[in-house]
Amino acid sequence: MQKNPKEKIILTDVDGCLVDWNLVFRSWMNSNGYSSIKTNTGLIEDQYSLPTKQVRMLITEFNKTDNIASLPAFDDSVLYVKKLTELGYKFICITSIGLDTDIKNNRITNLVDLFGKNTFLDFIFLKTHQSKTDILKKYKDAGLYWIEDNIDQYNAGVQVGLKSFYLNKNSLTNSWKEIYSRIKYDII
Repeated sequence: MQKNPKEKIILTDVDGCLVDWNLVFRSWMNSNGYSSIKTNTGLIEDQYSLPTKQVRMLITEFNKTDNIASLPAFDDSVLYVKKLTELGYKFICITSIGLDTDIKNNRITNLVDLFGKNTFLDFIFLKTHQSKTDILKKYKDAGLYWIEDNIDQYNAGVQVGLKSFYLNKNSLTNSWKEIYSRIKYDII
């Protein structure tokens, strides 16, 4: 699906890769009377001891707030995304944040404010919690990089032949610094 073979493109998830959605979500949950019970788990259901259906409703409610327009950058993503753009890379964001127009506008505003308008080629929006597999299949064997913080979505990229990075905040394995170095020297 890469239009120009000389075009340098990086596919990326947004939440947990470019922006720190979890930080603001936790604050929003606290302000709405929910206290985190377990902090050593990645699953929101486990963190708050809530059923999946209720968590999904809360996530959808949060995603419709203006908080999405002002999420902080994830770790040192701004520095290394800038360095990658200086190497000629452009980003396509694939995000399962929802399809609501306000959500989309807030998401784009946030990313452009943090990273600049010339950083992105496209924004692909999916339903909340929707798998990215079908979208990633469109880039099968295109030789593109894929950055993701969800292990299942990461594996979907691997399955279609993308040069995939699993960005896990609790691991030093794939920090933005390491991703930058590995892309710069094409080490996968």
